[in-house]
Amino acid sequence: MSNLGLKEIKIPSNLKLTLNSNVLKIEGIFGKTEYTLDSRFILKMVDENILKFYPKDETDIKAQKQLKQLWGTQHSLLKNHLEGLSRGYKKVLELIGVGFRATIVDNTLKMKLGYSHEVIFQIPTDILIQCPKQDKIIVFGLSKQRVHEVITKIQRLKKIDLYKGKGILVENTKLRLKEGKKK
Repeated sequence: MSNLGLKEIKIPSNLKLTLNSNVLKIEGIFGKTEYTLDSRFILKMVDENILKFYPKDETDIKAQKQLKQLWGTQHSLLKNHLEGLSRGYKKVLELIGVGFRATIVDNTLKMKLGYSHEVIFQIPTDILIQCPKQDKIIVFGLSKQRVHEVITKIQRLKKIDLYKGKGILVENTKLRLKEGKKK
């Protein structure tokens, strides 16, 4: 059985939840959204501040096994959804390299990454990107998955050089540099 699924989900105080069959409507500081639950699970509000997940009883052994595998995943997805609407998700990227810079113009992120041209990245509508310094990029969004998708798209624009330590890195990432050729 999933140990994560057994745990209760605490609802942040700044959220309002309404549960209609398999649709959970969430209202928070940053907006409204709906979370559709898997029909094989039951969601109950134990208290005003506590939610509990239960899988429906299945007679088929194969279906029971699948439910146990999905139980923790569904728990984590709902918890991330609630946390995103109450606080949001923020990640900081660092541009490491000589002459690496980033600026925001209109709805685009323009970066100088050592190429002969500027690299342009269109900012999605559901993500907020800021550049407080020339070598830092702050990515903010309501969905953890969406924030990480945008970060990986930005990081793909310049491959990390493991010999020199250059590239676009998430803040506080330690790189183990490779040793170069010896004569």
